Amino acid sequence: MAECRAYPLPGQLWRHFKGCTYKIVGIGEHTESGDRLVAYTRPGSKKLWLRPLSMFMGKVKGGREYRFQMVWMRLPSLLSTLHADLSVEQPDEPETDFIVDRDTGDETDHDVGC
Repeated sequence: MAECRAYPLPGQLWRHFKGCTYKIVGIGEHTESGDRLVAYTRPGSKKLWLRPLSMFMGKVKGGREYRFQMVWMRLPSLLSTLHADLSVEQPDEPETDFIVDRDTGDETDHDVGC
């Protein structure tokens, strides 16, 4: 049975299978091949990584676990995405970031370090 997984969106945090947490900057397209690429960074770092979307979403060798798993997203980002999908005028984002734990739904502070 095929598994449905969340698609990476800007502002979300995703955890690499080795333990580091990264923030999604965006999804782009390779100019020559047309391949979809995920741009991501480690919070607090100036380094930017790009990885093919299929590899980002895929499983690591052995197929036992996914390379990346979504950790959380900001509620305003989620609402903006939903409003854009519904063609509804987007509200102004509040200055406060709300962090939602994917597993519990709790709003929490989250250590995003490695």
